Amino acid sequence: MAGSAPATKVVSILNLKGGVAKTTLTVALAGTFAIQGQRVLVVDIDPQCDTSIMLVGPEKLEELHKKGRTLAPFFLQTKDADELVDCIEPQVSDLRGVHNISLLASDMKLADIQNGLLTQGQTVPRAALTRLLGQLKGMFDLVLIDCPPNFSILTQNALATSHFYIIPAIPDYLSLILAATRTMEYVERLNIRRPKNPVKLAGIVITKFQSNNRIHRYLTEKRNKDNAHLWKYMLRNHIIPQTVGLTEAAEYDSDKRTHGEKFPGLSKSFHDLATELDQRFTG
Repeated sequence: MAGSAPATKVVSILNLKGGVAKTTLTVALAGTFAIQGQRVLVVDIDPQCDTSIMLVGPEKLEELHKKGRTLAPFFLQTKDADELVDCIEPQVSDLRGVHNISLLASDMKLADIQNGLLTQGQTVPRAALTRLLGQLKGMFDLVLIDCPPNFSILTQNALATSHFYIIPAIPDYLSLILAATRTMEYVERLNIRRPKNPVKLAGIVITKFQSNNRIHRYLTEKRNKDNAHLWKYMLRNHIIPQTVGLTEAAEYDSDKRTHGEKFPGLSKSFHDLATELDQRFTG
């Protein structure tokens, strides 16, 4: 699916470092783009299943697991791509009035694939996810792939089918200076092997920013000596502060909430970020 500019945009969200609010950013962007009128599919390939839990809640996810309606059967080659399309769970999210977000749920069984614990003879092609998304035929305007914090075959599948990727990073040395840089270097090595279909960096998003943290303030200053090589990749609306509301947004609420209630004080920030990203996706 990567290459030309098809109607469906496929975007991976990843950072080599975990704990950078990758999942929260994925769910927030899915909700924001949906409110802006786009048909969004979230593909959760992280075996931790956090994004799936945020979108449907733990009880519903357990039901999907029992019915085999997750990504695991596809990657374990017990279901074909056309069968897995029927496993897409529609109308997910606890946002009130939002009915255009769908989910391909994760499964802890994906950890076996991630860790190379397949049975003898089993392999996962790097183009497996590309074949799967190729079955969608314009069903969605945007596909957001939540990747695990590593470069396993799962992440390679995500990047192989993506047009863009986003790096969320806490403004500290481990997740921004080291991990974001390594993430970009890794993707560039992949792009060398696929020069006709490179995945492009849409931008870096600063997450969990704390204004009272000296390191956070320093690393978000424009063109300081430590992150000068990263600043050109920073989005204009790139800072998402750490708030109590952002932490509570991770809890699925069976009582539907508005976007402002789910992300108190941050709703405008996510809308501005989504608008800027959409310009990059279509520009």
